[in-house]
Amino acid sequence: MTTLRPSFIAGLAAVAALAAGTLVLAPLLGSARAQGTAGVEPRTITVTGSGQVSAAPEIATVRLGVQERASTAQDALGAVSAKIERVVAALRALGVPEAKIQTQSLNVYPVQDRSDPAGTTPPTSYQASSILAIELDSVQQVGPTIDAAIQAGANQVQGVQFGLRDESAARQRAIDAAVRQARTEAQALAGSLGVTLGAVHHSTVLGGASPAVAMVRADTATAVQPGQIDVTVQVQVTFVIA
Repeated sequence: MTTLRPSFIAGLAAVAALAAGTLVLAPLLGSARAQGTAGVEPRTITVTGSGQVSAAPEIATVRLGVQERASTAQDALGAVSAKIERVVAALRALGVPEAKIQTQSLNVYPVQDRSDPAGTTPPTSYQASSILAIELDSVQQVGPTIDAAIQAGANQVQGVQFGLRDESAARQRAIDAAVRQARTEAQALAGSLGVTLGAVHHSTVLGGASPAVAMVRADTATAVQPGQIDVTVQVQVTFVIA
């Protein structure tokens, strides 16, 4: 039977530890080299393009209401509430669903004497107001809606906002136009720099739709022209320099 000396056993253990360390270290070194190569950022060109698509409005939101003044806040609010109830009844009789009529604001505040801007004297009266937002499924309903509301007691018309039932199709066309413009700008810039334009590195949509708003006076015959809605989109595109 052969007996191994302690010094020989220690030597074998050292060799084994060194070999294990080499096996562990080698993959780590390989990974570090791969990360160093992949971490190099490519040269790029970044440009901005914009696209606009016009479409005929299909729906509208009318904002109108009542404003009243009285000697007390309670009386002012009571007068406003009574007229708003009549306005809502008139709109429902016109065929506007109650779910499409929403109170947008309700305010009451004291009216001070103009000769006392510091407000040291009691208010001379109180002014109350309430504004409704009325969603309409057709732009053709705008005029009759305003007329009916005014006849029922509305004396405030803040405006009309037109929109589309679904903006996705118009928005997609606007994005397409914006990307085409961005690519054209990038190609022109690359030509001036004497480089070749490569693939898209990344892109971002910056802008959105711009709804059309029409202002209407409450004391005139209602004549609203919907016009066109311009859906405008901006994109930022970064191209790789090939």
